[in-house]
Amino acid sequence: MPPPRRRVFAAVLVLHHAATASSRRRVLAAALVLRGVHGYPEYVPCGEAISTGVRWMGRDSVESACDIGLTNVATGETIACGATVSAGTRIKAMIADPSRADGVLTNAQQWVLEAVGAANAYGNFCTNNKRANDAPLEFEADGTVSVIGAHAPTYGTVYVTPVCAITGVGPMPTPRPTLTQRPSSRPTTALPTLGACASDRDGFEFAYALDGSLTLHWTLETDRVKAALVAQNGGWAAWGWGSDGMMVGAESVIGEPGELPGKYRLEGYAKRDIKPMQPTLVDASTVVEDGGSIVYAFTKLLEEPGELAVTKGTFIWARGPGSLAYHGSRVGALELDLQTCGASKVKVETVSSKLIKIHGGLFLVAFSICMPAALVAARGRSWLGPVWIKLHLYLMVSCFLLAVAAFIVVFAALEDVDKDHFRGRHQKVGLACLGFLLANIALGLARPGQEGKWRPHFNVAHACLGIGIFILSIVATRSGATKAAHLHYVSSDAPWHVAQAALLGGFGALWLLAWARARRPKKDDPPVGKPGAEEAKREG
Repeated sequence: MPPPRRRVFAAVLVLHHAATASSRRRVLAAALVLRGVHGYPEYVPCGEAISTGVRWMGRDSVESACDIGLTNVATGETIACGATVSAGTRIKAMIADPSRADGVLTNAQQWVLEAVGAANAYGNFCTNNKRANDAPLEFEADGTVSVIGAHAPTYGTVYVTPVCAITGVGPMPTPRPTLTQRPSSRPTTALPTLGACASDRDGFEFAYALDGSLTLHWTLETDRVKAALVAQNGGWAAWGWGSDGMMVGAESVIGEPGELPGKYRLEGYAKRDIKPMQPTLVDASTVVEDGGSIVYAFTKLLEEPGELAVTKGTFIWARGPGSLAYHGSRVGALELDLQTCGASKVKVETVSSKLIKIHGGLFLVAFSICMPAALVAARGRSWLGPVWIKLHLYLMVSCFLLAVAAFIVVFAALEDVDKDHFRGRHQKVGLACLGFLLANIALGLARPGQEGKWRPHFNVAHACLGIGIFILSIVATRSGATKAAHLHYVSSDAPWHVAQAALLGGFGALWLLAWARARRPKKDDPPVGKPGAEEAKREG
């Protein structure tokens, strides 16, 4: 499940520290990154203080009219700043906006929250999970905990809330069984048998091993599903619904190491097409177990306004090492009844990276070898003699046949995965190359005679069309390599770009050599002005 980065935040906070003569200049950047501005960091670095009077985005941060709102997670009761609670009480923090009727900060703004002094905190970034971006921050009170937030409605002034302190008193309660492991034994990393439905983890009724390294555990409640994705070898994991087994059009929960699981809408195959949705997951957590497994736990409502319903039907899943990236063959779909655990695997068609590489190789040979060689043959006709026309024709026909083969290969690779073959720029440019190439070959075969009236016009049209096809082919080849690298069909586009540049550079040098040789007078031609020159000119 191709995919991106998780969040784009609200404003950029940059703090510069001058360097001494014996050390480098260091720049420590803390960022609330403006939505849609991609040049800024993608997270707020841990450890950077949030306070007023700091120069952020060209303006000093100021005190906000909003306050921190605290809620007891277990009871839903509001807790006032300065209150005292029992140690271990789990508290949810939000930025409250008193100017709004619902008292909640509008979604048009973006924010960051931080809890200092919490025994345990559950944010969506920082190694100790003490901060959250655009999501509630939950923590367990043990002693005095100070909560502070910052928000920005636009790119400009950052508003910092007053500090809200709360104190947890008394002994911390005995740890309760968690959603991800049993209290009486070490966390298990053993997977249930593929398709087995008895969960071995507290809090879950069912389990289904999606493959040898990823298991879905869940309990279906009246209006929600409590679930956990257990990635045995670590890395990211995703579980989606609402489609016919295809990625595009589905909605999903995606978990990445070091971040809380979140909801995403899958609008395409690139990372930029993985769109974050409203953060409505409950009890979201990411736990790394002793054996290296990562457990992404969450509770999701079965139906939410404006979203696809999580119902009995086709579900999709994917996983991969590290952070979100191309899943390769680590993907699947299944018909799953969450109420009974009745399931059956669904065949999933994936794009073969081998076929994509063959497509690129055929296109590279067609337009970086055959076509430039044909252009060199045409340029060198004065010294190649009559054979140049046959060489030029055979090379152009070979170019066309290779391009057609490349088209057939990529069509076969995508036919069962993406029916909309020609929606991208690369596809459209490649198809235009193929169409214009066929037209130019047909034009060449129908060329008028040497002394024909339309021969000069044919020469210009044929040459201009050929140059246009050549330029289009360069664009198509480069954009195709970049697209393949972006979708992880190839590890890097650099070798393809280098190969194209080397081939075109070599044939370009040959073309210049042929041009220079054609400009030189023949050895048996007498110089102009010498005896016999006029006779030779008339004979020629």
